[in-house]
Amino acid sequence: GVPWSLAAKVKRGMRRGFYLAPEVMKLAAALPEVLFVIMGDHGEGMEAPANVKFLGRLDDMNQVYSWISVYLRLLRHDSLSAMVLETLARGRYVVYSKEFPFTEYAEDLPAAHQALEHLKAFLLVRHQRILLAIRPK
Repeated sequence: GVPWSLAAKVKRGMRRGFYLAPEVMKLAAALPEVLFVIMGDHGEGMEAPANVKFLGRLDDMNQVYSWISVYLRLLRHDSLSAMVLETLARGRYVVYSKEFPFTEYAEDLPAAHQALEHLKAFLLVRHQRILLAIRPK
């Protein structure tokens, strides 16, 4: 398969519930071929599958944006996120629990899983087309 990764934001302590950390871990377990890069938390005391990498708090997001294919933003409620706008501006895909243009809307865990499966299939086809386009004659 084509390796791809996504980023999600999770906060320590009580904020883990607000950022739906248990749901993000369930998605990671359901998609073991996808690297889940978690920002904002080091993962202490959290059960996480092997495909989850915790980065903690970051001051510079540029490297993360260059690594990822998708930004997953699942929250109980949200105002417009600067990270969503930054991710879109860098040509990456966003799965978001808020309806917003140019993002995949995911109101719950099954919808997020479906959106990620859809993007995974799309990215695989896109990757194959890029390989065909650059294949020497």
